[in-house]
Amino acid sequence: MVSDYIVYNIVYMLKNSTPDELLISLIRILLCLTKSSKSTATIVSVIKETEARYTLIEFINNPHEELGIAAIKLLIILSPYMGHTLVDRLCKIRGQPENLILYSSETTQITERQAVSANFLAKLPHENISLNLALLNNNTVPTILQSINQLQRSGTRTNRYAIAYLEGLVGILVRFTTTLYEPQMLFLARNYNFTAVFTELLMKISSDEVQRLSATGLENLSAKSITLSEPPKFKRTKVMKLFNLPKFLSFTSSKKRKIPVCPVHRGVCSSQNTFCLVEAKAVERLLACLNHENAEVVEAALSAICTLLDDKVDVDNSVTMLSGVNTIQHVLNVVREHKQESLWQKSFWVIERFLLKGGDRSASDISQDRLFHSTLVSAFHHGNGNSREMAERILTRLNKMPNFSTTNYTL
Repeated sequence: MVSDYIVYNIVYMLKNSTPDELLISLIRILLCLTKSSKSTATIVSVIKETEARYTLIEFINNPHEELGIAAIKLLIILSPYMGHTLVDRLCKIRGQPENLILYSSETTQITERQAVSANFLAKLPHENISLNLALLNNNTVPTILQSINQLQRSGTRTNRYAIAYLEGLVGILVRFTTTLYEPQMLFLARNYNFTAVFTELLMKISSDEVQRLSATGLENLSAKSITLSEPPKFKRTKVMKLFNLPKFLSFTSSKKRKIPVCPVHRGVCSSQNTFCLVEAKAVERLLACLNHENAEVVEAALSAICTLLDDKVDVDNSVTMLSGVNTIQHVLNVVREHKQESLWQKSFWVIERFLLKGGDRSASDISQDRLFHSTLVSAFHHGNGNSREMAERILTRLNKMPNFSTTNYTL
């Protein structure tokens, strides 16, 4: 079944068959085959060589419910391999891509087709500006936010497809945060206060994916804060001036209205206009996610926190602020609870920033954690290049480098 010959014939039949039931069966066979990585590679190769990718996109508009659902499910699997090609075709079909979202508001009961449609738009390449602009220009964002609000009010347990639908909707919002360099996208994120939306969604414990996506959205937004935050502009207000006198005899006084300056971004910040995580009160919620069992949620939350320790921000003030909410303890807990290399690297990076800027208190908290010390030694001996270098630097700063004369190595 996974041979090129069989797969090619199944794909060929998609374009040259008419009964909907047969098309559904063919697509379901391909969906079953994609459970194997080897057969997935074969299917992707064959579909790329034929016009089947265009045929599958056209099935989206098919009035037959099961055919549309099956086609979209297969397209979701194909999107990592040919996402930009699928977007190009999708945007050329009349009524698309907006119909994948807009029609969903016509019914009160969430259907499987609505859920897979939203997830398809969420899985397509986030940085594809053509798709993002098409969704924006067709006014889909108000519908998405309205649907999210409805789901929040009614709960996600009332419908079997509600959680999948919510995940798709949040994923679509996240895609807009990857193209904030486009003025329309920046206006969109500000106008609908995306920072507040993602902060609120961050605590929706009904879905790990919603939490992960929300943290990712906050990370993308926060990365722009340093360029959007501007120094305060003081306006001098004249209180009294005597006219008809020489300029040097004029009596003037002025008052400077004090405008709060963000300690992290060194400018005037807000949740809505500069996407500041501090102003959005999102830091505490991100830290709460570091205690999550799902490593992907933890990594997304930690990545968002890392934007507050970037070289472009005021790291000293940021470390002081983060120390006040026990950030280092949360990060040390991440190292204890998770073994993923990527999580260790991010955690080590944060800890190293605290050692550089956090003073004696941070150094004391870190050095007293015995389990963290053993983790560092393990990373130093067995980690990959980046983890090993980070572990070495931290051990050196803590004056706890292993004694090579008493350490056994396996060559």
